[in-house]
Amino acid sequence: MRIHNMVLRRKLMKSKILLTSAMMILFLFSNIIAQPKESPTAEKWSQDPRQTGLYPTGEYTNLPQVKFNEVPLRTSPIIMQSSDGIYMLNPNFRPHPTTWSTQSEVIVVRHATNQAILLGSANVVWPPGGFSGISEGVFVSTNSGTNWFGWDSISPGVSGHGGDPGPYIDKNGVFVMTHLGYPTSGMFANYSTNNGASWSSNYTIASGSQDKNLAGTDDDPASPYFGRGYCVWSLWIGTPPIAVSYTTNGGVSWSSPFTINSPPSGHYSQGVDIRTGPGGVVYVVWAAPTSGGSYTEDFAGFAKSTNGGVSWTVTENAYDMNGIRGTFPTKGGIRVNGFTRIDVDRSGGPRNGWIYTVSSEKNLSPAGTDPDIVLHRSTNGGTTWSAGIRVNQDPINNGKYQWFGCVRVDESGGVNVLYYDDRTVASNQAEVYLSRSVDGGTTWTDTEVSDHLHTPAPIAGLAGGYAGDYIGITSGNNKVWMNWADNSTGAYQSWMTSFDLGPSITHTPLSNTENLNGPYTVNCVITPAGSPINPAFTKVFWSRNNPVMGDSIQMTNTSGNNWTANIPGNGTSATYRYYIRTADNTGRVATHPSGAPGNFNSFLASADVIKPVITHTPITTCPKIEWPKTVTATITDNIGIDSGWVRWYKNNTSTGLKSFKLINTGGSTFEAAFNSDTSQVATGDSIFYRIIAQDNSSNHNRDSSALYTFKITNVVSKCIGTGTTAVGYPYYTFYMDARTDMLYTAAEIGTGTALITKIGFDVVSAAPQTMNGFKIKLLNTTQTTVTSYGTGMTEVYSGTYSVPGTGIQYVTLQTGFIYTGGNLLVEICFNNSSYTSNTTVKSTSASGRVYYNYQDISAGDGCTQITSGTSPASLPNLCFSAQLPPFVGAQNIQ
Repeated sequence: MRIHNMVLRRKLMKSKILLTSAMMILFLFSNIIAQPKESPTAEKWSQDPRQTGLYPTGEYTNLPQVKFNEVPLRTSPIIMQSSDGIYMLNPNFRPHPTTWSTQSEVIVVRHATNQAILLGSANVVWPPGGFSGISEGVFVSTNSGTNWFGWDSISPGVSGHGGDPGPYIDKNGVFVMTHLGYPTSGMFANYSTNNGASWSSNYTIASGSQDKNLAGTDDDPASPYFGRGYCVWSLWIGTPPIAVSYTTNGGVSWSSPFTINSPPSGHYSQGVDIRTGPGGVVYVVWAAPTSGGSYTEDFAGFAKSTNGGVSWTVTENAYDMNGIRGTFPTKGGIRVNGFTRIDVDRSGGPRNGWIYTVSSEKNLSPAGTDPDIVLHRSTNGGTTWSAGIRVNQDPINNGKYQWFGCVRVDESGGVNVLYYDDRTVASNQAEVYLSRSVDGGTTWTDTEVSDHLHTPAPIAGLAGGYAGDYIGITSGNNKVWMNWADNSTGAYQSWMTSFDLGPSITHTPLSNTENLNGPYTVNCVITPAGSPINPAFTKVFWSRNNPVMGDSIQMTNTSGNNWTANIPGNGTSATYRYYIRTADNTGRVATHPSGAPGNFNSFLASADVIKPVITHTPITTCPKIEWPKTVTATITDNIGIDSGWVRWYKNNTSTGLKSFKLINTGGSTFEAAFNSDTSQVATGDSIFYRIIAQDNSSNHNRDSSALYTFKITNVVSKCIGTGTTAVGYPYYTFYMDARTDMLYTAAEIGTGTALITKIGFDVVSAAPQTMNGFKIKLLNTTQTTVTSYGTGMTEVYSGTYSVPGTGIQYVTLQTGFIYTGGNLLVEICFNNSSYTSNTTVKSTSASGRVYYNYQDISAGDGCTQITSGTSPASLPNLCFSAQLPPFVGAQNIQ
């Protein structure tokens, strides 16, 4: 039995049996998506507020009164001395106090490039104790948190909001808010170009039931996808996977949802988080709860994309975990989870690119028998992960609870984890703690950051046990910002605090030089954090040919936050080591690089004899139609590159040597096309080439690559379509029989006359079903749309076929097809007597270009008996391989 397009269907071979309505109801309620609506352990937590997420039931009592003065509120910063430095902890405050609504499920983010601009949000439900409306709060600071302003709802007059805020601020200062819908289910987004004062209308990212979204933006200026925004969530169909959508225009429009993973048997995917790392690599982590019982988070899934979210590398089980999904009876029965949170080090320091994830776990080492915060880290881009590291440093198995952890790697490379904690209060109470590590998560210092306690309890009028599902943390301008919700005022409200990290140092390390005499000028920018810089403690420590940097030079403040010092030379070749150290008037110390003197900068002063290094992937073949080919190489040198070029010839040196200069297109990448045209090459010619590079040194050191060769061929391979939307046609094996016609234009094919020998599709998920009676038919045509099945088509494949795997999968045609240069109609059909699930392929939006249908034909051939269909708006991406004239092996053409 299975559900498809909201229709429950069952069949045995060619017979069809209709289920009664009662059987349908029993089936639906036996599935994981239909848990009791008020169950605190129900699988989905973010649904229609009136159904299971946030709605009044009248079953709750008033919140208990908190002894608000047990820990007095701070009114001024305090200086904290810890094992990893001195910090200034600021008072707690509410960014948008209100008695009109409750605020829960809080989160805070900062501007991608302007660290002074902060955006907080929350599930805002009004009135307290009831449900008349829900939206996403907007809490804003434009001056590094000195002042805050905001609104209880995202914008007056904007409807269709169901909470679960997933905000970010892009490189242009556009506020983007992703969220659930209400009363219409779905995943939606709005954007604001005026710091949250007004917002766009809802943009529908995905329709239907969705759950637990978060969002992020590419904030690396060196990334080719700088400024792209991403939303991730649980796509609530079947066994829920993780879905992603991205925007390239500040939230004005979004890509079609793309399914990242396919959950393993007995599990589903929930509690997803996203972060971009150096170079714009996108990282996503999620929990994999079991599909029944307690829904315990059993392991963590992980995926990354190196092409702006277009495609993903997935590890379903990145590491083992044992989450805390359930309720805390000692805390009023609030519901809790072990969802995963993620951040990446982008400090430029020694751990740049390290990935950190945290979650709440128990009964699996290093967690104890009570809930603990556990961190995992990857030092190689998510390929492998460390064993778990217990973050909270109270005694293990002490019966104290830590939950709802979130992580932020600040701009100096410190790893900061925020969480609720009850280690110093009664079992029915809670405070908020921060654990900080300056060595990549190996050791930790714990600090109580809330200046008051609270007594957790479900929020009156909302779903059973609901008191929020996560909290937030961010950093910027030498501060770490912490955001949580508590009921210390009598109703759940968003609270914040921050601590000042101390001064920060920005410096571009000195590179190797042939200057032996010096001086070597060290320039840096030192930004204070609430306290002036002490010039007496602002120095460059250095050494010459000595691992111990015992010499020091006082730095001079030249203007503003700019500081400088000169390291002397002595006329001989030497290796210089150095680091910068400063302190402010409170005694807070900063170094560059972080972790000095264990970490340090270094450069070589010496006459250069080192040759450039050339890295190149050789060209293998080049269809004549694609000539001139482009040569791309990575060229590096310790001093710098003066120039690079290619020397080449055709067939043999007697045809003449040619050369062309390589252009630096960014970083260490050099490329250019062969200085020739198609009239100067023929099919079968061999091209020989060598890459040569020269550095900037006084010796003009030069090196060259090996001599490479490739042939000019008449074989061309090409893929049409760049979209990522997964569709089930043409391999629609969810039914026994299917027929699909697809139209591709001459402009898309772009080869002129050609002999097509292979066609294929970019497979997202491969079903195991063998397709019997599988046929491929092709037709040269002038039609520009498809409204019926083609006639007079040429059959080029007939037999059986099963999709072998994901990625681009070709079918070699049994009969080559001469394409004449116009539009091309492709038909695929099959005739089975059983079914499994669909194979899905990537597609691109193109209306009127597909006509298909699927049926269970009891007798006969679906390739002929399916005569009617529908016209979806997405065309499968087609790949093909073809020969250009003159054809080889064309005698096989019928």
